[in-house]
Amino acid sequence: MAVDMRLPSVRKQVTDSLLSATTGKHLVVPGDVITSDTGFMRGHGTYMDEEKLTASVAGEVERVNKLICVRPLKTRLTPACRSVEQEISLLYH
Repeated sequence: MAVDMRLPSVRKQVTDSLLSATTGKHLVVPGDVITSDTGFMRGHGTYMDEEKLTASVAGEVERVNKLICVRPLKTRLTPACRSVEQEISLLYH
C-alpha cells in the first residue's frame, strides 16, 4: 500500500507596505504571528505562543494603545443586554 505525504510549505509573508497600500487593513489568519514585542496586551482573537502574540481567528488586527485584538471577518449576532431588555419591555407593556 503506497502512501503519499506532503510536508507543509512555508507561506510567503505579505509585506506591511504592500498590504496597507492595497487594503489599508492588517489581515491575519489563525496561527499568524502578529508581534513578538512583549510590551503589548493580548485582546480578543489572540493568544500568546512562545512569547509571540498570535491570531486565533481570521480577521483584521486592531490596536488601541497597548491592546491588540483581532476583529473577526465573520461573526454571529450577539444581542446586547439593552436590546434584550427593550424587547422584553415591549412584549409585556
